Amino acid sequence: MQLLDTSPSAGDAPSNAELRANLEEALTIVFAHRDGQRADEDMAHSKALLLMVTAILLIVILAAFQNGILFLLGALGSLLSRLSRSLGAEGIVTHWIGLFLSPLAGALAGWAGVLIAAVLIYEEVLYISGIQDIQWSDPYALPALGLAFLLGFSERLFSQVTSVVQTQDVQQQASQQQQAGGGQR
Repeated sequence: MQLLDTSPSAGDAPSNAELRANLEEALTIVFAHRDGQRADEDMAHSKALLLMVTAILLIVILAAFQNGILFLLGALGSLLSRLSRSLGAEGIVTHWIGLFLSPLAGALAGWAGVLIAAVLIYEEVLYISGIQDIQWSDPYALPALGLAFLLGFSERLFSQVTSVVQTQDVQQQASQQQQAGGGQR
């Protein structure tokens, strides 16, 4: 789209029709840009809503089976973390998507983190003083409650725990392959 040339040439003033055409074209461009931004925002909101509904359904289903308290403490930790960051920051507008998704992610991280820790402790792969008493069958033990809260509070801690587990698994597989290769010679 190109605006009409309305520069006065030799004393000719643009007609009302030309001015109206320029205005309509300019408004069309502005409205198209605004509508594109709104469509992007609507898509982001739809995706966030889908994530929230999925997380809530997953939490409800898993909590019905076992250890729902761990979801609660993970969500509480995440919500407390998010609120403390929001209250301490000046001039930052907190987007509602993060406020809703953060406690859901914290709830899932608290539950899954305690499950992973309990399995690794049971299999004698993990030893950390203070959480060695974590048992999946006893979610009300203080170490399990504390770990669920901590995993919800620290968003990076869960990813660090899973990356350590993955690294140990890769190292264990490599040493098993080395031993198997060394025994065949």
